[in-house]
Amino acid sequence: MPLAAHGDTVGMLYFEGPDGGLELIAARVYIELIAENLGLAIANLQLRDRLANLAVKDPLTGLLNRRSLDENLNRLPGGD
Repeated sequence: MPLAAHGDTVGMLYFEGPDGGLELIAARVYIELIAENLGLAIANLQLRDRLANLAVKDPLTGLLNRRSLDENLNRLPGGD
């Protein structure tokens, strides 16, 4: 079952049952809901990573910007 969000496929969900999948057929609605929620969660994580990357890199040069410098300095001991 594809994990899709915002029109993109972000993964695949595969189930295999011991009885040839008869239980899975009966639970198809629930599996589709799980797949939809997982797809949205993965897409949100990807968007969050992309946004964090855009916040610390200059779009023209790809180099780290001042925000990245400030964050790294604050991580150092005594960087408060």
